[in-house]
Amino acid sequence: MTEEVKKAEKIKKETTPKFKIKKVENKQVFNFKEVEYRTALVADSINAEKVCGQSEGIEFLLALIAECCTFDGKKVVYEQIRQMESEDFLDLSEALGFEPTGAESQPAGAES
Repeated sequence: MTEEVKKAEKIKKETTPKFKIKKVENKQVFNFKEVEYRTALVADSINAEKVCGQSEGIEFLLALIAECCTFDGKKVVYEQIRQMESEDFLDLSEALGFEPTGAESQPAGAES
């Protein structure tokens, strides 16, 4: 065994967990192929706040997405959108110009 192979084996041994990691499919995921959206209105923000009880944060953005978007041509309720995969939520939030982090959870360009 060469010195480089020995180093690689040592690094692998040091970074390999001592337990098995297995990814399982989530059967509760909300899947979709296409999203259409329109610009959010003040009324949409008010409705989103009524639905989730918050005026910022991830829950608010999910409710706002429910107000402004259709998924595969259908309106979807907030509770169903909560089952979206995190990666899809982040991609969609970015595409819509929303920032899903704390106090910054509002449409991009909006003043606090």
